Amino acid sequence: MISLAAALPAFEAPPKHNSSPDLKSEKLEGHVHAHQQIVVAGLPADWDWRNINGTNFLTESRNQHIPQ
Repeated sequence: MISLAAALPAFEAPPKHNSSPDLKSEKLEGHVHAHQQIVVAGLPADWDWRNINGTNFLTESRNQHIPQ
């Protein structure tokens, strides 16, 4: 009996979305990411979007799943 699998070329799966040639690490040599540029000592000890210099940047929480 002849094996059909041996006669066919090997199946090559399509590349995943993150294996694009543009995203290869050799092209990003020497690249500094934004999270590597942040000086942690310069960040505030705590941060609250409800009080930024007296301004609340949040909206009230609403339950939109209860019928009116």
